[in-house]
Amino acid sequence: MCVTRSCFIAISVALVWCPDAHADAVQSIIESLKASEIRFPRAGGNVPLPRIAVLQATDYGKTDVLLPDSIGGSIEVDQTVVEQGAAVPFVVGRRDLVFAGEWLSYTDFDIGGADFDSFHVLTLGIPVAWLHQASDAWQVAAFAFPMAHKASLPGGAWSYESMMGVLGRYVQNEEFWWVFGAFADVGAIDNYVLPYVGASWNVNDNWTVSAILPWPAVYYAPRRDVVFRLGASPSGTSWTLNPSNSDVAMNLSAWDFGLSAGYRIHGNFWISIEAGVGGLRGLSITESGVDGPELDARSNGYVTLGIGYRPSGDFQ
Repeated sequence: MCVTRSCFIAISVALVWCPDAHADAVQSIIESLKASEIRFPRAGGNVPLPRIAVLQATDYGKTDVLLPDSIGGSIEVDQTVVEQGAAVPFVVGRRDLVFAGEWLSYTDFDIGGADFDSFHVLTLGIPVAWLHQASDAWQVAAFAFPMAHKASLPGGAWSYESMMGVLGRYVQNEEFWWVFGAFADVGAIDNYVLPYVGASWNVNDNWTVSAILPWPAVYYAPRRDVVFRLGASPSGTSWTLNPSNSDVAMNLSAWDFGLSAGYRIHGNFWISIEAGVGGLRGLSITESGVDGPELDARSNGYVTLGIGYRPSGDFQ
């Protein structure tokens, strides 16, 4: 393993365990949330709240990629990803919550075939978000996620991208809520805006159906320390590369579809494993306005191992 990746993983391990190392700070946040008027989804049942800190590694295996006609030939891509992120909530007043965090990602492309060098992409990001409890039934929120990417290819420089969005959540009752909004991605290579719509249904203490695009999923939690998830999500490991200047941008047109299992190992720390089919456009090559590639998705399974921190529901 190269020195760069070893240092990256060492820093990531230290960051993801930060909540446990500062138990007093975590408890202070919980007390602030208890005193606030902010309401959270999944207030009851076994399905846990989402992770606010994570360290995970994913292997996407080998994928055959046909390059655009302007470049010619084909390549075989073996993609491995290490990701780490954490966010800390801060209660402002009784009805507002602000999140601030950090994100690190290291994606390695081991390439064979054609005249194309193997390379890696390093990503640094600073996600921030705001949530306001407008009424007992309504919440409004906004977020921004500026990122910087750098590929190790010759001549590669930092490229910049920002994801942002606004949304509203309407709680119809304790079991069912709706969400509406819009999402935008502004980058060096491409820009687009997508609608954000869906609903979540807590069927009972064990089952939750989340029909929220672009993360539809079914959750099953037979106990409070075990959870299974079957669903899809945009692959944050899909990239668009411009060979003429080595600029890279995250490409959310790829999807991962898989089954995951999570287990609480200590306090609020969980381990997880996920397997499925993903990275359906793991690497896109663009030159002179021509996008690629065409891939053989049959050989593109993935496996993810991770550890994360999920806040408990005792502040609700």
